[in-house]
Amino acid sequence: LTKTDLRETQNAFNSVQQFRNADEMFEASRRTNPYFQKDINKIAGDSGHRTVGNPGETNISRFGDTAEREGKLIWGGRLNGEELVKIDDITGQPLGQIKHTKRINEKAAHKYGDNINQVTDPIRTRILVNSVQEAEDVGRKIGNQFETINSGPQVNDVGMRDVKLNIRYRNPQTGESMIAEVGITTRAHHKAAEKAHTEYNLVRSLLREYGSFNKMPDHLVPYVDESMETMEKLFKEADKHIDKSWLNISN
Repeated sequence: LTKTDLRETQNAFNSVQQFRNADEMFEASRRTNPYFQKDINKIAGDSGHRTVGNPGETNISRFGDTAEREGKLIWGGRLNGEELVKIDDITGQPLGQIKHTKRINEKAAHKYGDNINQVTDPIRTRILVNSVQEAEDVGRKIGNQFETINSGPQVNDVGMRDVKLNIRYRNPQTGESMIAEVGITTRAHHKAAEKAHTEYNLVRSLLREYGSFNKMPDHLVPYVDESMETMEKLFKEADKHIDKSWLNISN
């Protein structure tokens, strides 16, 4: 499929979202997220895997295997007096699972011509697996339960390896429908993403401001290059600790 075909397919898939503004999407996300997290956590757990939050909010790279043994889903847990999961004061739910109104508007403006209904991760989670086969297996199980767009195994420009699923999720209580995102990756790559999050945020904020790398002022280029190099090193190091099946994937 061409990029145009893929965009048209995604647009049609996203048509279940009929929100009038970002506030409405956010409130629906807040109502829907607990059911979404529970359903995906059960699918992951039944397959012997665990879910985690976004790398900007989780701390498992700091606690290592001990934190990984804490369970499939940690809600505000603590280890040695330190938080494993931060709770969002606005939603009362784990930070990062629900995209806030400001970020919905920013993402819609930057990527979708201000169309908030094309934002595909108002609610989101991650599943940690070992091999590509396990990623594909849990992706199939999610696809058997929900309408899904599955990216298949992929690697981005800095070396992050994962599978991305967009699913049509319906709130079982209110009937509200929205698109949710499930990322499937390895522990090593999730930890690398945690460590790379500062650099990721810098590059993302500059891209949001200037639109593309080519439009950035010259004095910012060294900072971007350094951030990209740092991320590449972190994911290259992570590659040493993952199943070899992931290494056959190229961008």
